[in-house]
Amino acid sequence: MRKAVVVALLLAGLGSAAAAQSESDHEELRGLRSRLVEAVGKLDAAALEPLFTKEFSVTMADQTHLKSVAELKDFFERQFRASDSPVTGVRIQPDADELTHFLDDDVAVIWGSSRDTYTLRSGGELTLQSRWTATFAKEDGHWKFAAVHAGVNFLDNPLLTAASSGKYAWGGGALVLGLIVGMTLGRRKRAA
Repeated sequence: MRKAVVVALLLAGLGSAAAAQSESDHEELRGLRSRLVEAVGKLDAAALEPLFTKEFSVTMADQTHLKSVAELKDFFERQFRASDSPVTGVRIQPDADELTHFLDDDVAVIWGSSRDTYTLRSGGELTLQSRWTATFAKEDGHWKFAAVHAGVNFLDNPLLTAASSGKYAWGGGALVLGLIVGMTLGRRKRAA
């Protein structure tokens, strides 16, 4: 009987140690997310470098695939800093659907949604809802992003809505202009 009690106490102690380890892992991952949000908001590829494993994969919401910090920097330059880019900044607000799933001591996965607000070169802002999945790996004793995949619903987003609204506005304007020109020409023809 005493042996059973001792074994139960040992297992309870191991279980609480594992729970404490998991909580410290979750805290480290939350800190990693905060650093990612800050670096992306500043469009700072150099600040992203220590957040990723040596070899990593990132698929952006526009489905651009990146595998190096140099590619991240080039992406930021093309998408946000080029004179012809439609956007000049972005703020991401990623939220996990649930706690991270640890596949083993060194690999974890998580998924969720994000509210991403883009600053338009024209002066306004556009907010898109996106979905993402992230895989983490422990490297040098710390959790880092090994893979991230983000995407938007291409059938339901403000860019398509704005484009469609503009298309119908131009079409309606052309119809009204055509009617005015037609009526004016018809009156002239009758008057002649």
